[in-house]
Amino acid sequence: MPTLREELTTIHALLIGSPLYAHPEVQVVTQEYTRGQNAIRLINRERRTALLILFFGRAIDSLLGFAVQRISHTMMIPVPVHTDTIGSKITFCRNNGLFVNPLTVDDLHLLVRERRNHYLHQAGEFPSESELEMFLLASAIGIQEIISGLS
Repeated sequence: MPTLREELTTIHALLIGSPLYAHPEVQVVTQEYTRGQNAIRLINRERRTALLILFFGRAIDSLLGFAVQRISHTMMIPVPVHTDTIGSKITFCRNNGLFVNPLTVDDLHLLVRERRNHYLHQAGEFPSESELEMFLLASAIGIQEIISGLS
């Protein structure tokens, strides 16, 4: 079984190797993803955890925004008025057939949206290492499915 670092490196290579990489929005996501990979090396646990949640959360959120625009354009359907939250983006993408695995959608809702928001809005609270790892893997798998679904 690959380590978290190996899994994240694989997803990073998928982002860069994707035909979607030509889009500036995807390049920005890749830069954010790189920042997240660099944050893994930090020794201070609280700082590392906060930065990982921030960077990987922003990467998946931005990529979902790109996916909403791309799906809307490709399927010639209007973007709903309220797709400014990560939850509404996940729902829009799911309803329009982007995600193959329903568990990915559940993980994105629970781990990325709910847990990320909890830790971003609660001073002094940080996830355990195992919860952080589940968050990062859910983000990575979500990114992988989005790239595969849009390519």
